[in-house]
Amino acid sequence: MIRHVNFLLLCPHRLSTLVHAISALGTTAPHFLALAHYACANTVCSPDHPSGYRGRMHGEWDQDHLGIGLVVSDNGACVEYPHRPTVGFLQGGRTARLSQPLTMSSGGHHRLSIVIERTGVYSQQSLTEVGLVGARFNESIALWTAQTGWSFQSYGGKSFLVTPNRNGRDRYGKVIVNGDVVTLRLDMNERTCALEINGEDFGVAWKDLPDKVYPAVTLFPPAMYRIVTED
Repeated sequence: MIRHVNFLLLCPHRLSTLVHAISALGTTAPHFLALAHYACANTVCSPDHPSGYRGRMHGEWDQDHLGIGLVVSDNGACVEYPHRPTVGFLQGGRTARLSQPLTMSSGGHHRLSIVIERTGVYSQQSLTEVGLVGARFNESIALWTAQTGWSFQSYGGKSFLVTPNRNGRDRYGKVIVNGDVVTLRLDMNERTCALEINGEDFGVAWKDLPDKVYPAVTLFPPAMYRIVTED
């Protein structure tokens, strides 16, 4: 049975429980007990110890904190704002975040890609917004207006960054069209996030990130984004 267990997918806490539950793995050797105690005591995991590599995000949108009008499909991987705006009508943006946060204290590096299946429309111009939110956020407003939001925005033929508590917008990246892929590269040790667009690296976008962040997007109708997690 042991050969069917992928130990890389177990956090130390679950591994310790498994070892003690299976007689074939059990041991009372002092060095094993000391190692198990050290690993469990010095590893930070999410409260529910989700499966997958420690700290790796689940590839699904948080349906418990979802802006009104947004629809999640494809086993949680796809989020869209299906209502199509009428000419001259400004439909408010809605924000969706991932169901699991990234915790900086867990260390390591993470990559997560968002496929822009359809851009949104705001004031009759194409708009795409991808970024991060902190533990507190408002799903009924756009990322660029959030006090704890870090935003990359493509709008009106321009692309730029919007950072909390800053009125200015820094030119960055390139204009997004349907089918583009925006990749977030998070360095948990340095507390930074860099962005790639279709594989092209545009460098660090945000620094000094808080301990807990959620990848997030803002949608204006008829936007549709798909999440793709990577190791």
